[in-house]
Amino acid sequence: MTKIERLIGVNLRLISWIREHAKSQHTHTLVGLEDELLELLGSRGKTEMPKDFKLNDKMRDFAKAGGLDPELTMGHFKDYWLARGGQFKDWERAFRNWCRNAKTYKENRRA
Repeated sequence: MTKIERLIGVNLRLISWIREHAKSQHTHTLVGLEDELLELLGSRGKTEMPKDFKLNDKMRDFAKAGGLDPELTMGHFKDYWLARGGQFKDWERAFRNWCRNAKTYKENRRA
């Protein structure tokens, strides 16, 4: 997912949030909602896993370089974070971190 796609996603969620709260407050303005809006904007840009999140060549190569099966590792990664409802700023970076941890865990189990 590109930076532009993430920004579009954030903006769409923000618009949806504004509409929802404007209706629930019976007003079409943001008066009184500034704190909630600032809290939403301050979520540090973390998002849930995109529905179309999948291995790309870079991620596949990274996993292979660590001695991991890319498809199996992605399956574990997705199952874990979808079950937990985790959020990250950068899902590709989170996958690379998962690979590093998986490699370390694998090495420690052999010792």
